Order: sequence, then structure tokens, then C-alpha cells
Amino acid sequence: YQPIQPSQDLLRIAQRPQPDNLHRLVACTWTSTGYHTRGERFHVTDGHRRMREWIHFNLLVGLQHFYVYDNSGSDHNNYNSTNKSDLSAIAEMFPDKVTIVKWPAKVCNNNPNNVDSCGERSSQYAA
Repeated sequence: YQPIQPSQDLLRIAQRPQPDNLHRLVACTWTSTGYHTRGERFHVTDGHRRMREWIHFNLLVGLQHFYVYDNSGSDHNNYNSTNKSDLSAIAEMFPDKVTIVKWPAKVCNNNPNNVDSCGERSSQYAA
């Protein structure tokens, strides 16, 4: 085994001073504190717990910062007077690691199960 010697160009790039606010590995997610399933059969309300767990896990594997596009404002039935109705409480648990962006947009193309459409739920898979 012989280690590969890095080129001079690669060494120069690696040794360049980096700005303090540069994150090498970030994640972006579009999420909510809760949501209704198609047809409003179920209302899932554990978004705070799931977001906290997801951020904690990804910090352990090396992500440095998270941009959370918070869709909680689009579900007006999700408000609870005893808890925050958005994900800002989660951001406060991870200071300098999470940036919350309010994104109260209604999901498009989320048709009920009985709609015969090849575009059904296409918004669920758009990157």
C-alpha cells in the first residue's frame, strides 16, 4: 500500500483560509409540526419530536447546519395554545445549527386516494 500524494493544487485549495460562517455539510428540509393524511383520515402531530430526533441524528453523523422550511403555518387546525405552533422551539434547542424559514405553502397535487391521475402526489417527490 502506498498513499496517494495530493497535488500542489489540491494542497493550495485545502490550505486556503475559510470564512467562519462556512458550513461544509448542510441539510434542507420542508416540514411541519403536523399534517393530515390524504382524505384527512389521520392527523399526525409529532413533528416536534421527529424534527428534534432527525437533527440530533444528523449532527452525530457530521452535518453542520440545517435549513428548515417550516410549513406549520399552512395547517390552521394545528395550532395549540400551550405549545408553539411552529418549529422555532426546535431551533432554540440547537443554537447556531438551525435556521428556520417560515414557508406556509399549501401542498399541491396532493389528491385524495380515489382520484385517477398520473400526477397524483407529484409534489411529494419533487426535489
